[in-house]
Amino acid sequence: MLVDISDVALSFEGKVCFEGFSAKIYNGDRIALIGDNGSGKTQLLKLLAGITELQAGRITRNDGLCIGYVPQTVEEFTEASGGERFNRALSGAVEGSNLLILDEPTNHLDTHNRASLLRMLKKYDGALIFASHDEDFLAELPDKLWHINNSQISVFSGSYSDYTVLLQKEREILQTELAQLKTEKKRAHSSLMKEQKRAKKSRATGEKGIKNHKRPPIMAGMMKAAAENTAGQKATELKEKREYIRERLDELSPMHERSPRFIIPSNFNKTDTAVHIIGGSAGYNGKTIVSGVNIVLSATGRLVLSGANGSGKSTLAKAILDSEKLRLSGEWYTPNQIGYLDQHYINLKPEKTVFESVRDVSDLPVSLLRSHLGDFLFYTNSEVNCKVCELSGGEKARLSLAVMALSPKALLILDEITNNIDLKTKKYIAALLKEFPAALILISHELSFIRDVCGETPLIFDM
Repeated sequence: MLVDISDVALSFEGKVCFEGFSAKIYNGDRIALIGDNGSGKTQLLKLLAGITELQAGRITRNDGLCIGYVPQTVEEFTEASGGERFNRALSGAVEGSNLLILDEPTNHLDTHNRASLLRMLKKYDGALIFASHDEDFLAELPDKLWHINNSQISVFSGSYSDYTVLLQKEREILQTELAQLKTEKKRAHSSLMKEQKRAKKSRATGEKGIKNHKRPPIMAGMMKAAAENTAGQKATELKEKREYIRERLDELSPMHERSPRFIIPSNFNKTDTAVHIIGGSAGYNGKTIVSGVNIVLSATGRLVLSGANGSGKSTLAKAILDSEKLRLSGEWYTPNQIGYLDQHYINLKPEKTVFESVRDVSDLPVSLLRSHLGDFLFYTNSEVNCKVCELSGGEKARLSLAVMALSPKALLILDEITNNIDLKTKKYIAALLKEFPAALILISHELSFIRDVCGETPLIFDM
């Protein structure tokens, strides 16, 4: 055993992330930490690494324990790309360690580097604990999962696929129980009607008995009260059980399905071509970054820009966005109305609230703007009045799409938007994008997200 965790709790800003968490880490463990954005994954990793102090509970580490830790954002090696920074930090963390702690390790890695990281971690001799929202990565590596949910951490021994099957079975059982409760509710209501009818008859008999001096007047009232109390208690029990099941189903289920409306240009024609590039090259200050670009994308097509870190995917995306200074040569045709979204959410202003962000781009009435925000899962007053700078990555991604959906778009360009977004939000965003009625260009290294958005056989431009 390398680490003994006993009764650990974490809360911040008045929110309880988890409490009463106890577990052990053994040499050779492969532990994946999963949970929604803001659930406390990063803070738990920092507690385990000894970077932050415990609020409650105890963490006992072996005397011979040597921890290697790589954070979500590597601040060193600022001259390098995100992927290069991670690889350098990882090399230093692995050396001499017998417990490796990684926070979202695949965020900035291309397909080749992800495969290399996976091979390395499978061969790593010590224990590994990592936070991730990458389903392809989760499917390959962990043999144990810690799931932060509803202020508790559930420990599951087994693969990620085994865990998802278990959760699906639990959903099905709860849905069956909910259906049975509806039947019980009807029976309870029918029983209450019978009891009330019986009590009414009993009261009439009691009144007759009083006249004949056969029954005290209090008896009829007691019989009626007892019948109503029994029925009322049954109804309360059913209501409480229904509420628990619905809460649990809400925790287990994907985000609520909504059907937001995307505005497309008035002259939009499905038979048109959205992007037409022949012999294109792009770069900065006359220096070519990418060349030999030949792309023809239909008005409703889906295109994936694929390639290693530094191959020029973002440069090409910005050139398609109609940045004339980046287009160095070739024949270029792209639409005027393009939405661009990257992992830094540059179309949002940090000091604005959620509501102000949509109001600034639309003159729709307040009620319709609130309804529009609801389509992107911003429901409550506190949610729509929250400042952009206080939103999680997933919330910023949803808000960015909500802002873009309010003005006509013939093409969306999405550049690595899934970094730091939890699994539930990622599935929801993929479902939204799948319904986008015009053309879409996607830069991503997450195969599961690409499949969810573009289908099994998307058009790919390999760089």
